[in-house]
Amino acid sequence: MNDPRLQQLKAIEAALTSNIGGVQNAHPWIKPMWLEIQRLRKELGQIKETEQPIKTATELLKEKKEAEKASEKKAPRRAKKTDTDEG
Repeated sequence: MNDPRLQQLKAIEAALTSNIGGVQNAHPWIKPMWLEIQRLRKELGQIKETEQPIKTATELLKEKKEAEKASEKKAPRRAKKTDTDEG
């Protein structure tokens, strides 16, 4: 995904990581905020490892069609009784 917001976040992270010109100490709340961002990213990384991968629409449609075919094979249609069969 090519999202400009993600690119901007990466640029900010790169600046804070390299600490060019003492960026991390430029304001009293930048360093604590940076440490919190790192903690949250680490936590999210652990959560993403346990999640199932995101499926594309094509994969979802394919699974849906396969499920429909499987259900058709399992339950064959029975012949319906008509009024002529009774008498």
